[in-house]
Amino acid sequence: MRRPLHSYEETYLGEVARRLPAAAPGTSRRDSIRYGRNLLENDFPPIYDLEHLAYVTDTTAGLIETLVKEPEAYYSEFRISKRGGGSRLIAAPSPALKTVQHWIQRNITQRLWLHPACHGYRRGRSIVTNAGPHVAAPLVVKYDLVGFFGSIPAERVFRIFRRVGFAVGVADSLAKLTTVRGRLPQGAPTSPDLANFAAYGLDARLGSFASRNGVAYTRYADDLTFSGGRIDLARSRRLIERVVRDEGFRPNQAKVRFLTRASQQRVTGVVVNEKLNSPRARRRWIRQELHYVRKFGVDAHLAARGIDPSGYKEFIYGHALALKQVNSTEGVAVLSALDSVDWPY
Repeated sequence: MRRPLHSYEETYLGEVARRLPAAAPGTSRRDSIRYGRNLLENDFPPIYDLEHLAYVTDTTAGLIETLVKEPEAYYSEFRISKRGGGSRLIAAPSPALKTVQHWIQRNITQRLWLHPACHGYRRGRSIVTNAGPHVAAPLVVKYDLVGFFGSIPAERVFRIFRRVGFAVGVADSLAKLTTVRGRLPQGAPTSPDLANFAAYGLDARLGSFASRNGVAYTRYADDLTFSGGRIDLARSRRLIERVVRDEGFRPNQAKVRFLTRASQQRVTGVVVNEKLNSPRARRRWIRQELHYVRKFGVDAHLAARGIDPSGYKEFIYGHALALKQVNSTEGVAVLSALDSVDWPY
């Protein structure tokens, strides 16, 4: 959606025109202004070349050029265990690269348009908003995508920046600054936004299918959830998996789940059988933790359980805040009780 430019943006474009070489052809001046205006009207910052990118990110042209040419040298890789077994490869950018990626995220990727069905890594959305449409459904069907970030190639990221309006050379540089070994890395601050935008077609097609069949559909990163009473399981599964593959992703066929009201229906960790709630076992655990720290003291409880005290307070408060999101009454009570604990720090 185009917007009118602010006066300071008009001044900026005028300054761009004045700084162009005097011998530059008139078409070059006009094209440069048109290019910058198009980006600004769509709420994206004009970037003309690597030197300009270095200026707006408060780095040097030499560093930007090196980051573009050798991005692999600016990542450290490690694996973390997945809750369901196996491990996940994390590619963490170096401070220098991360600084540039944070600028790209704040000024470009965070402004990409997303489908209403997308809830993960999105301001104003959460696991709770993702679960909400599926409350009290007779059937919940959950799908999982394999290697969500890594399934998005650099060429696709390049096309995203081109679609926004960046020149070919700039889009190529931005793609190289946000991918590694030709793929979107899990660990870069720009990856969630770019992955969500890459999945726009997936969300649109699956959302249309859901709407036609009276079914709810949401996506939280690589978790796809459908719910309703009008799901032809065999036919729907074939269609959904075909759409997933058509859009460049891969369904994890071993992790498809069909949950009826007779079982506990969880969507992104939130119970949706009758209302939004935290799982009973988790609520029982947090009440038990609260009982012990109030009865024996934090240090004694953690020592008896062999729990590392570093970060425990933040950990337990995090669970209490998550509980408050889905069960306000119980969450507020737990938070109030935690506030009364004699914390050692």
